[in-house]
Amino acid sequence: SGRDVWLLDPRGCGDSAHRSGRKPVRIREKFSVDLPCFLAHVASVTGSETVDAMGHSLGGILVYLHALLESSVPYRRLVTLGSPLRIEHAVIPGVLRSRITGRFADRLGRIPLSGVTRRFNANARAAWMPMHFDPRHMTGDRFRCFLSSGVSDIYGPELSELVTWVRTGCPFAMVERPRPVGNHRLPMPTRFLVGAEDRLTTPEAVSHARQTIGSEACDYKVLGVRSGCRWDYRHTDTL
Repeated sequence: SGRDVWLLDPRGCGDSAHRSGRKPVRIREKFSVDLPCFLAHVASVTGSETVDAMGHSLGGILVYLHALLESSVPYRRLVTLGSPLRIEHAVIPGVLRSRITGRFADRLGRIPLSGVTRRFNANARAAWMPMHFDPRHMTGDRFRCFLSSGVSDIYGPELSELVTWVRTGCPFAMVERPRPVGNHRLPMPTRFLVGAEDRLTTPEAVSHARQTIGSEACDYKVLGVRSGCRWDYRHTDTL
């Protein structure tokens, strides 16, 4: 179709370097600085005035918040995968979404998740993360590949912002922007995808996002056996 493929790793994620010993990059900065700078760079290199964007989990949330909150965006089409407006409270224990937990997390420094996963990589099993993976089709080699390349460190303030979102059900709080007034919806075609057995960002939660911010140009699909997929996918094994 003549479209280049670009992958964004915001600061502190994936192949982007961590800023050890400095103030951590918060989710709101990834939204207000990293994402717009990335889009501007893609436009300058390719000469294209539009992009088709796809985001998984928090990545999808940041993309559609950007489309909702900014007056001028280059998005032609969006695809989100497991990206709800809210997380069902039944999924997350109350202690993990409390104000006290959020305040405690905000005082933490870098949490070395990538180092921990590399240390236990050889013996790791997909069954340890039932919300994210179905061990029946997530082989050991594939799971270890994910752990080595798909897990990033996280800073305490970022974790605190996630706790606030889960507690309040308002993702706009993560980027410190007010919720749009009125019936504000995504103007561009957007596909909301979710795994049939996703136990973290459930099909019901993603359907709620489609109903709340989707327009007539948006659709919703559950990735599972009933929709023609080989498996009933969970949160991360869709990738």
